[in-house]
Amino acid sequence: MGRFITFIDIKVVHGYYGGMSGCFRFRPTAKTERLMRSREVLVRYTSSGCQFLIEDGCAGFLSGDELELTLQMQDNDFALVTQLDDYRPQTFYRLDLPEDSREIDVVSALVPTEGQKEISYFCYITIKLADKMLEKAKAGMPQEYLLRFREATYRWEFLLVPRRESMDESKTFLLEDIQGKFFFTLPEKYMNPSFGGMMWRIFSTSPIVCRKYQDCDLQLSEVLTKEFSKLLSDAFSRDIQPEEFFSLPPESLPGVLPKILVDRSLKKRIVSRFISCPQPGKFQTNQRDCIREICYI
Repeated sequence: MGRFITFIDIKVVHGYYGGMSGCFRFRPTAKTERLMRSREVLVRYTSSGCQFLIEDGCAGFLSGDELELTLQMQDNDFALVTQLDDYRPQTFYRLDLPEDSREIDVVSALVPTEGQKEISYFCYITIKLADKMLEKAKAGMPQEYLLRFREATYRWEFLLVPRRESMDESKTFLLEDIQGKFFFTLPEKYMNPSFGGMMWRIFSTSPIVCRKYQDCDLQLSEVLTKEFSKLLSDAFSRDIQPEEFFSLPPESLPGVLPKILVDRSLKKRIVSRFISCPQPGKFQTNQRDCIREICYI
């Protein structure tokens, strides 16, 4: 048996998953499997995609042949962590790969097509083969496709549920990322009977890109409301009362809070150094642009 060469290399990238092993699966259609047998083409599955190979010296395929395969998702949370725009699971989508190596934004390149859709796969992929593909492969330049998925973004919502019935109005909470990457609103009183009544609610000041393992270090502190109100008033050069905390524009807080948080006159009591990041699908919320984490304090 001679040496095999790769003439098509398909890779999938998705920032949420990092290492891609086991997240995606390619499967040639029955029609393509028959074509591969007759043309002596092999497929090899990799941790990030698949490769099509031919034996060096063999014809491999004829110009005009077409490979057809499906892309399947192995993670049940894929739809939650991926920016899918107007993708509809019941619709039959085709992704036509060009004759040149290219990076492709998968979702924006999908074409809705009439056809029988099996819910088990995400889209149907076609590759029309050309003579130049084989020529380049023999020269050590296989056809390379990088299929890219964009991560979904969400605002983070934190519900601070008090373990005792009453809420101490003389104190308020501050949520901060010690690394300074993310910033959060000041707490808002929030009524949710399913959690026992009144609690605090905090949001990220802007949407955050989904990551399986977020690189941040969240800490929850407690400060005196009156003292914090004075520092805010000085920072904004106007009188700010506690009832205004949550209504402060989120975009203004990243420029103000870091200076206040390092002010030595602010007495902080650490409530928790280990606040978990919200994960898509973990807790239900009626706000589509948010994901929630629940903290008992």
